[in-house]
Amino acid sequence: MKSMEHDKKTANPAWLRVARGSIACAALALLAACGGGGGSSTPSSSTPTGGVSLKTVSFGDSLSDAGTYAWYARANFGGGQFTTNGNGSAVWTQDVAAYYGDTLTPARNGGFSLTAETDAGGLGFAEGGARVALTPGVGAPTLSATPITTQIANYLAEYKSFNSNNLVLIQGGPNDIFIAAATIAASGGNATVVGQQVAAIQNAAITLVGAVGTLLQNGATKIVLVNVPDIGKTPQGLASADGGALLTQLSQAFNLTLTGALQQAGLTNKVILVDAYSFIDNLLVGTNAATAGFAVTNTATACNLQQMQASATAYGQANPSILNGATPAQFGQSLASSLFCSPQMYTTAGADQTYMFADGVHPTTKLHALFAQQVEKQIAAAGIGK
Repeated sequence: MKSMEHDKKTANPAWLRVARGSIACAALALLAACGGGGGSSTPSSSTPTGGVSLKTVSFGDSLSDAGTYAWYARANFGGGQFTTNGNGSAVWTQDVAAYYGDTLTPARNGGFSLTAETDAGGLGFAEGGARVALTPGVGAPTLSATPITTQIANYLAEYKSFNSNNLVLIQGGPNDIFIAAATIAASGGNATVVGQQVAAIQNAAITLVGAVGTLLQNGATKIVLVNVPDIGKTPQGLASADGGALLTQLSQAFNLTLTGALQQAGLTNKVILVDAYSFIDNLLVGTNAATAGFAVTNTATACNLQQMQASATAYGQANPSILNGATPAQFGQSLASSLFCSPQMYTTAGADQTYMFADGVHPTTKLHALFAQQVEKQIAAAGIGK
């Protein structure tokens, strides 16, 4: 087990950290001025909409990240989270927290010019790029994102335990799946490698159930566990060589193992299991997405990633001193993420409310809000609040 305090992990290549904010901002100047962004707000009523006041704690990856990298990204790009980052923008964990009268903020500041994470004071321990138990994490701008098991250990080191007033939200697995899929693709679909990577995905799911056990053993009584969405049905999945088939199969393998491990451990009735896989897939059936208010489903992104990348690449070509060993193309690609997106960078005005996906895999503000409503319904069905 790692130290209770987040260790100083080896940083990714310097170009991924994009340490010079003012220069990196200029790379996107063709699209928008820097600054802006937004976050969840505290409910104005003293009585929470959810009917009960709860203190929310979250663990997970970019889908749940309350702003680990916002200290840098928001100030320099107007982004800050892995979504569309408009005024009032939030991820599902923050929406759920607000429903029960709480404001969820990040527990740590990480990435970019930092050589080690710093305390941000919140209870949102989820970090973009995090895997269930392993390092390195996935993607820029992580030092190497803190795994979910270590996130929990860090919480317990600081707060010692959970109590009956805590609502604990936990999800993970997508980044383990991305690594497995990339490894399989690099092998050309070698049968031995496929077997090894499927086993790795199954181990990640079993480990996540073990993490839930740790939560229960340390006093958590209200736990929401979210499974993996159908990653093959994301824009990134559809754009892959096989149209997302492998990512869908790995998502299914993770979820089947997760459900089985919960049953085997006798934890099925001790958590609220939310099926993100079916939630997303059901929206893509027939006119469901249109009925929910979406004009664009999984065929395009709300953030203009192509223009973001092109502008940053061109700036890198004109200003090679900022590249720190990267090529202009690598520099441009590192900025083509919803983390750096803001309303000025939308594909079309109001895209955060009419598109399902901000970038290749991350939900827009609206999709996060709809998923939060599903979570709230299941919490109420479990006898908590309304």
